[in-house]
Amino acid sequence: MKRAYHHGDLRSAAVSAAADIIKEKGLDAVSMRKVAKRAGVTHGALYQHFDDKRFLLSAVSENGYQRLARGMRAAQRRAGGDALERIRSLAIAYIFFAANEPAHFRIMSEPELTCSVDEYPSLWESHDAVVGLLVQAVEAAQLGRTLRPGDPREIALTLWTFTHGYAETIRTGRGFYHDLADPPRGKPNIKRHFLGVFEPILAGFRPVS
Repeated sequence: MKRAYHHGDLRSAAVSAAADIIKEKGLDAVSMRKVAKRAGVTHGALYQHFDDKRFLLSAVSENGYQRLARGMRAAQRRAGGDALERIRSLAIAYIFFAANEPAHFRIMSEPELTCSVDEYPSLWESHDAVVGLLVQAVEAAQLGRTLRPGDPREIALTLWTFTHGYAETIRTGRGFYHDLADPPRGKPNIKRHFLGVFEPILAGFRPVS
């Protein structure tokens, strides 16, 4: 079903239209002309806000990171005060985002589809904000002595790398975990399986007794 857009903010309308096309038909279906038509604006009007398709996809990616960050923060709040549980909640939120929005996640995961940091700094700021949530959670666990001392960014990078790799196998439908996202198995199975393989990695950073 096509969405009715209100053009007090053409830029936001274009991002929403592009995201809808991606969700319905995939990334290859996106073009500046199709997005303009979906958003109900002229082709020329769209170019007043985006130099080309890369800039439009960068805006879509930025919006994705912003929504992902909101979802991760909400997951942390639900997890309560336990530092390790908050780390687990961030990872699960990341996995579910990839499972629920695979086409959108692809744009966020493949830098060649979007602009460089110099061309579009706010995209990379939104990316770094998501990474920062995990770094902060690691720092909190270190302060609580449930993770060992050390550079929190290095620990976060290890956890992030594993989580992202798992998310990619869910998104692409390939690899050992490809069937976990299929109905009727769905989210409960993803969460249970992911935590089973994530826990030994997290345990590797626990303090030595």
